[in-house]
Amino acid sequence: MENSPFAIYVIGKDQEKHLEKCLDRALKITRQVLYIDLGSKDRSVTRASQSGVKTIQMQSSIEEMSRTLSEFFHLNWIIFIKPDEYINLHGLKKLGHTLKHGDAELYFLTVKRPIDYETLEPFQLIKKLDQFREIKNDMYVSELQIRLIRRKHLGRFLDYFVGKNMEAISGIPNRILQDFKIESINDKIKQAPFDVEKHDLSCLKGEIIYDITPEEDLVEISDSYTGFRVLHTGYLDSFLEGAKLGFGHLKMYIPMLKFMGEQGYFKEAKCLYESWIGNRSEDETYYTNIIGGFIYAHLLDFDKAIRCYERMIESQKSSFAIANLGKLYFLKGEKQKAVEYLMQAEDTVNDVYLKRQILSVLTTPHWQPVTLSVCMIARDEEPSIKKAIESVDGIVDEVIVVDTGSSDRTREIVKESGGRVFEFEWQHDFSAARNRALQEAKGDYILFLDADEYIDPRHRLSLALLKQLLPISKDVAIRTKVEPPKKEKVLSIQAWLDRYKEYEIVEYQVRLFPMRKGIQFEGTVFESVDTSMKNFGINVTANEMLKITHSILNREHRERRKIPSAIKAFEFFQGPIKLIEGGLLFLRLGDLDMAYRWFEKAEKIHPALASKIAALYIKYDQPRKGKNLVEKALEQWPESPELNLSLSELLFKDANYDAIIATLKDRIEFIRKSLGQGDASRALYYLGIASIESGFPADGMNYLVSAHEADPANVLYKIAAIYALVRIDEWEKALRLTDQIAKEQGIDLAVQEINDFVDVGQVFLQINSHFQEENKDEEAGLCRKIIEQVIKTKVSKEEDIMRMSAVIKEAGAYN
Repeated sequence: MENSPFAIYVIGKDQEKHLEKCLDRALKITRQVLYIDLGSKDRSVTRASQSGVKTIQMQSSIEEMSRTLSEFFHLNWIIFIKPDEYINLHGLKKLGHTLKHGDAELYFLTVKRPIDYETLEPFQLIKKLDQFREIKNDMYVSELQIRLIRRKHLGRFLDYFVGKNMEAISGIPNRILQDFKIESINDKIKQAPFDVEKHDLSCLKGEIIYDITPEEDLVEISDSYTGFRVLHTGYLDSFLEGAKLGFGHLKMYIPMLKFMGEQGYFKEAKCLYESWIGNRSEDETYYTNIIGGFIYAHLLDFDKAIRCYERMIESQKSSFAIANLGKLYFLKGEKQKAVEYLMQAEDTVNDVYLKRQILSVLTTPHWQPVTLSVCMIARDEEPSIKKAIESVDGIVDEVIVVDTGSSDRTREIVKESGGRVFEFEWQHDFSAARNRALQEAKGDYILFLDADEYIDPRHRLSLALLKQLLPISKDVAIRTKVEPPKKEKVLSIQAWLDRYKEYEIVEYQVRLFPMRKGIQFEGTVFESVDTSMKNFGINVTANEMLKITHSILNREHRERRKIPSAIKAFEFFQGPIKLIEGGLLFLRLGDLDMAYRWFEKAEKIHPALASKIAALYIKYDQPRKGKNLVEKALEQWPESPELNLSLSELLFKDANYDAIIATLKDRIEFIRKSLGQGDASRALYYLGIASIESGFPADGMNYLVSAHEADPANVLYKIAAIYALVRIDEWEKALRLTDQIAKEQGIDLAVQEINDFVDVGQVFLQINSHFQEENKDEEAGLCRKIIEQVIKTKVSKEEDIMRMSAVIKEAGAYN
């Protein structure tokens, strides 16, 4: 036990009934156990202390958690489990050897978690695998999760584990660890009567095949399909083992490989593909060669990709294969063969433009591939810069990194990855650092990346093609969007710049441009080469083939570096784009006052973005600033549905109901047609309440009914309908709807029988308390309006007034 190679951190809350067993099992593995309580309301902390483990209580930021937890124990490895889990470990000595000599920094472990049989259906790709419908006992499913980490990655892991940010651990070497499972402490779990393992084995062997059903909309899988329960890369090990044993057939492997390609797991897909074809050569068909060609091409293994497409046309004529052979020879720089194949290929709707573009380039006199340099500036980018460099490996001709004062291993990583490093004293001037990189670059063209950016595996082939298409005349520059990973888009207000219609071309950043003496970046912050492109008469064009992904890992740390330069440059910026960039920078850093200065100075902000910024100011109780931005934008776009809706929200908070009617009444149909369902319902809600409060209850009722019909699941609109019914004295209908809402919300009403309006008031006091506990302030506010209506119009007798006062006093929550 004392030789355990890792410490165990138990993290969670409110699991008193399981915690003792969890800690007892952990202490049998190591004495270095820490319990991290995240705010339990039960006796979990006491229970942990009684077990003799170190215990801390935390309700802080991930950064503070990381600093605090790093002080406990000092083993190189940490395993994280939850209070209702335990470790099932076989071979501690073997594990110690793996952790000491392995090349991984993070390990995936098998985590078995309980799940009710009724929720198992999503774990089936094919619904006809309906064995789970027959299971009447709770059971569990197995998942692969990163739980074992090297201590130095503690902060990034917490961002992944607690903050649910998968990107935080992107790029860290990881492996799946065998003989190590995390199981659930759950006495209710019973073995399912269905023999899942036997069933899956039969599927792998191809003994069981399922037809898909029409509602599954999976026609591309053909008329029959080998069933397996979970389509996920976490099952890659199982697929590899099956492939090595000769199990399965193309109806199983094709969807898995297609899925892996769509997710960018090309290296893993290659491993599975070669295991499968190597052991099942009879499965090598036209379709398997399509897959092989696709995988190898995206890995830039052009010779293997070419062989796959050649085997396709050996068996039957394929314009698709011929076109791809043309592109592959183009990528290899073999002009004659590329032209030969592309001329043979038939035009297709999706490919004709690219085919003609390639042929146009190839027939240009003296065509030859250009060279491409990647330039970066960096400082303390150890966690991310390797991923950035590897993402362009095999495509670019050199990588230049200007280091502005790193204290970590940034420079060493760049050199190990084949890049060249040049040191440069930081001057709070981003252009100066970027121009230093330009001085060292030798390529015909320059691609600028930040150290936290990379080319997604799915886009590397496109970048390789784009490089070959660049003209030797060096008179073209490329603008491209720099986007966060797809799953992160909703986390960033920066994504709203995508809605910029007027500035859409300008918003694309010039990231790829020809190398010419005199070209340089300008601007101490939010730097660009736009002026140089204009002065040199270089044609700047947007190109969708170039896609750059911007990680959000450590983004705040990087952006704080820009603050001194941004403040220094503020008085010099006049154009809207730079000012908006500055405002968004400070918004992301949480400085709403500084952000407002930048937004206020901008001449105009597009409606979609202005409305979202205003919503943020409303959220953080600064409605006046939000209103100023909206009104300024309305001067440019008076009929904008987004801005008029934002203005109505601000007016609603001020209870300026007449102004809401003036803003929305004549525009409501346009808003309903222009905006999404949620926004349209919101507009109807504001107009409905405003109409009621302005003395037009019948109109208000109609608007609120429309809001409810458009968004029937939203309880706010149901409460609003009750308020409308109350205002027109339809109490019977209002109480029927109230009873329905109480059942839907799980509110056990204390008043079983309503005899008078004091009872009615008590009902709404209880519903008000429920919504307050749920932090649903608007719903609670409407309940208070209903109670006020009861008091004003229905409670007049002295004894009823006394009873109502007592009920309100007892409720406590109502003011």
